[in-house]
Amino acid sequence: MNFKLVFQRLIYSDGMNPLKHAIIFALTFLFFIDAMTMTTVFSYLPKLVKSFGASEVQAGTDAGLIASSLFFSRIFSSLFWGYFADKYGKKKLLFISSIFTAITTLAFAFSRSFTWALVTRLLQGAAMGVVVITKSILVDICDDTNISLAFSILFTGYYLGLIIGPSLSAMLVFPAEQYPKTFSKESFFGKYQIVLPNFIITISFVLAVVWGYFTIPDSKNIFKPEKICLINEDIIELNATKEKEDCFMNLSLNTNENKMSEKSALLPESKNVKSWPNRLLFVLKNSSIGRILRSKESFSCVILYGVFGIVGTGIGEIYPVFLATSLEFGGAAMKVFDIGIMLLISSILVLIAQLGTSKLQFWFGAKKTIIGCTIIFACMTPLLPCSMLPQNSTLRWILLLIVQVPINAANNVCFICINIFLGNSVEPDLLGTVNGLGMSVSCIGRTLGPAIFGYAYSWSLLNIELHKLGFPFNQYFVFFLISIGCLLNCAYIYWLIPSTLNKRKVLPDKSEVVIRLKEYIHY
Repeated sequence: MNFKLVFQRLIYSDGMNPLKHAIIFALTFLFFIDAMTMTTVFSYLPKLVKSFGASEVQAGTDAGLIASSLFFSRIFSSLFWGYFADKYGKKKLLFISSIFTAITTLAFAFSRSFTWALVTRLLQGAAMGVVVITKSILVDICDDTNISLAFSILFTGYYLGLIIGPSLSAMLVFPAEQYPKTFSKESFFGKYQIVLPNFIITISFVLAVVWGYFTIPDSKNIFKPEKICLINEDIIELNATKEKEDCFMNLSLNTNENKMSEKSALLPESKNVKSWPNRLLFVLKNSSIGRILRSKESFSCVILYGVFGIVGTGIGEIYPVFLATSLEFGGAAMKVFDIGIMLLISSILVLIAQLGTSKLQFWFGAKKTIIGCTIIFACMTPLLPCSMLPQNSTLRWILLLIVQVPINAANNVCFICINIFLGNSVEPDLLGTVNGLGMSVSCIGRTLGPAIFGYAYSWSLLNIELHKLGFPFNQYFVFFLISIGCLLNCAYIYWLIPSTLNKRKVLPDKSEVVIRLKEYIHY
């Protein structure tokens, strides 16, 4: 049996162009390390802040501040990484971001106080532009037939990082306590108790940069105008003293991007645009951010990234809390180890399913796929508390997996489709900026989701304890709330996301450049 052929038939459909596997795997490895960096602290953060001197009561607050600081700084940094990637080159900025992330990760490894840990974690978030730039490069090197498969592979690496990061760090932190025969408390690893996992991540980033240097190509979105039209929409009367030669525009035809024309140095600055408010408005309208926000398609996709992040992240945060909730409150009453095993099994099943779901976008298009998966997400979510109805614990485990795996698989497909929409909503020269803006808005949604649904879940359990309100304001309430959020997202996609975003925008090799003189010449 030819296993290679069987594997290709499994992940490829007829009509799909083959991926550039070497580049895809290099990008996936970077994505994998970046995901590990984000989540590696989750398994040891409460114990770490206690080692700084925090009390049992204060530990939760301190751990929450350190954990959220990375995502807070990414709200602001993602946009800048995307913008500079478009301006100076995606490959170059990808490596700069990776190196800075490696340096800040190593700095975090030497945390011996709350302040040091908080500041270095903030700097980690500021340095993390890998996700934004990697997705932009992926759109560059793929086409409409294989972009979904490429994103599936990329996010497979991401979710593996989410799983392996906390697991690996749990085995390597506080070595003097876990392995007293090998490490003493007076040794280097006894003083700096979280160095080992963070040092491994740092070395992995260095290896990823070396691998990517020889594998990842430079992006070349070359814009070659066929002709230039000078249009004067009004009658312009030039001063008799001004020579015609003084009134010209400088336009570089060898640029790698579709940039605005430069103003002639021979025209006085005050005369280029009628007044400074008009000049400022002109600059803002034609900036990268301005072009994205003025585009209805791009703006709708960016907002979708944020609003779907509320429910997509919310379910991920509520599910472990539900598993840990006692049976009297309708939860699964699982211990920490059991929750870890449940999440590990469901994650493995989701990763296997994801290789098959990548074909959905190719068959039906991204819009139909995300609408279908959002409906599945909405319908399956209220069934999670229903899984606790049987008395047999083994049966409850099986039912939880049967419900949870489709929810996670649908959630992943939705995020892949949103990233496809983002990439298809702009010209190639704005890929980095739109991904950065989308990530910034997404971080806001991912911050709001856990807070909103966490409060709703606590409120519903209080209703159970006080016997105030019954169904659906008991343990089912938060899951119905998430389902309603999914259906609202579905309506948003149906009405505001056009089907044209199933295909990408391609900048023509030759096109017409129109220069409107009244924007530049004072009269």
